[in-house]
Amino acid sequence: MQRRVVMRSVHPRPLVSLVLPTCDRPNLFARALESALDQRYENLEVLVVNDGGVPVEAVIGELDRHGRVVQLRLPVRRGPAIARNHGLRLARGEYVGFLDDDDTLDPCHVATLVAALRSGEHRIAYAHARRRLEEARDGQLVLVREDVRWPTEAPPVTTEALLHQNPLPLQAALLHRSCLEECGGFDETLSVLEDWELWLRLSRYFAFLEVGETTSTTTAHPDGLLRARARDLHASARRVAALHADLWSGRPEALAAQARLLERLARIEATAAPTCSLLVPVRRESVGHLRGFFEQLRRSVRGVQVEIVAINRGLSPEAARELEALDTRVVTSTRSLGESLDQAVAAASGANVVAVRSDVILEDGWLQALLAERDGEAIVGGKTLDTSGRVAHAGLALRSAGDGLRPLFVGVEANATELFSHREVDAIASATVLVPRSVASSQGFGSIDDWSALADLCLRARAAGTPVRLAAASVAYRIPSRVEAPWLDPAATAALAPAAARLFDALGETAPSPTSVRSGASRRPLDVAGLLEGRSAAEAWELLVKLADARPDDGDVIQELSRVGLARGAWRELSTLLGRYVAMHPDDHEKRYALVSVSLRADDPQAARRHFEELVARAPTMVGLESLRRRLTRAA
Repeated sequence: MQRRVVMRSVHPRPLVSLVLPTCDRPNLFARALESALDQRYENLEVLVVNDGGVPVEAVIGELDRHGRVVQLRLPVRRGPAIARNHGLRLARGEYVGFLDDDDTLDPCHVATLVAALRSGEHRIAYAHARRRLEEARDGQLVLVREDVRWPTEAPPVTTEALLHQNPLPLQAALLHRSCLEECGGFDETLSVLEDWELWLRLSRYFAFLEVGETTSTTTAHPDGLLRARARDLHASARRVAALHADLWSGRPEALAAQARLLERLARIEATAAPTCSLLVPVRRESVGHLRGFFEQLRRSVRGVQVEIVAINRGLSPEAARELEALDTRVVTSTRSLGESLDQAVAAASGANVVAVRSDVILEDGWLQALLAERDGEAIVGGKTLDTSGRVAHAGLALRSAGDGLRPLFVGVEANATELFSHREVDAIASATVLVPRSVASSQGFGSIDDWSALADLCLRARAAGTPVRLAAASVAYRIPSRVEAPWLDPAATAALAPAAARLFDALGETAPSPTSVRSGASRRPLDVAGLLEGRSAAEAWELLVKLADARPDDGDVIQELSRVGLARGAWRELSTLLGRYVAMHPDDHEKRYALVSVSLRADDPQAARRHFEELVARAPTMVGLESLRRRLTRAA
């Protein structure tokens, strides 16, 4: 998606955009929003991004007396990095700041940092912050203590300091928009620690200006709450370390600090109880199918603490060995499907168990959508779509004559209104069904040897008073039995990715051959972030260069290429690839701006000057031109 070119404000005081994501914390959100709207700096907009949570329009309506709030609602929870990037795409300000929904700003915060930035050459400024420590007591967050300055021992923010810890709370900083235009926004492959990764990336090219005043409050939680995201923290810390391995290289003290952090997170992860245990029966799947399915399964549940319990119901010896190597708990069973699921429940440790079919493509956020619909001890199932994007399964109802069950909504459009208004069903046997552990243990899945064992459990549980619900925002796509899963061909996977395969208008066709992908014959969208997940910076760069050769006019590929290329310092290669893209898209001013900067770093001032003059001619009021002009002058 192309970012909108932001024009410089004509207001005597530059416009400031604050991006505020929120999810299911309306009371905390109200406190944060009130602090943002209470700023003494008047030329301000607040971009509220509801990340698939409960409605907050009433809170905004009560507090937004001057029309400063721009609202955006995501249909399902996508995580803070994606939510903030959505807000950035709507932001119009010359300066950009961020605020989480459990933090607050002092009334002087924005004015103090704008004044600091306007008085010098820095493009990033930050102030000190208090630390509010809260803990959960009887279901409520209670203030434990509040520090005067946080952290008191932190050195000024530099690359060296960031290699030891993240001393900079997100809300404490204000950035000139051009910083993000040059270096990119938040890394969407990270569900946590995305702020640390952004500071590390920015610190490569910009100095951080420290303002010696305390202007905000950040909220911290003890390890008891941190355990809920232990797996994500550990995985994200490893990814940040891999993305910026060159910065840690040759710094023994920083490497030792990194090792201590990873060791601590590994200990916490080892003691953390998962929110959900995902029960996945497998029987005839090939090695390639198993590998591809479990990779996309892990990607699709980012942000939720899970364990995966695979049920081996007759795999080949080779596939069984592959399953053991996939970081899953394995239960072996020769009994019926229902009895096999009961064995897996006994081995699981999550508060909820989720039965998941292995012949589906799972849409990101499917599990969060199930959890959001689980009010109390309810059984919740998602909807399953066919290859045309219409409903294949979305709940079952008892026939009026009492002679069995009839399917609901089969064949209707995926986003039909009635799917979202009809919550209660009699039973559900979709590709994903969440059952509270207490219900699964007390009722059991029975002895039925197919997926209708889930519907049978629903009927028995419902008779005992447990509600059964449809979560229409939870989506899985069935793969026809005659079709190989899209992730089976590694070469095709490198260009398509499982998460992008669901966008096919005809999954009934076999996955496109590597030749057709390389030649540009397939123009279906790529999930570029999904392709890069888990790869080192070197692997990501190599893959992106190949993709750029295959799809030189794909803006999403070029955007990721720029981000990884900036991190690697691949100036010459990046200037060539960016130049080719800009020649095909002359009105993409953001990419041309980046090309000027990259050309300078590639020691090609003549090309930089040429692209700058073209940029001035096409977008004379674009933010950051004066700063870019000064850099060109210094390089001359």
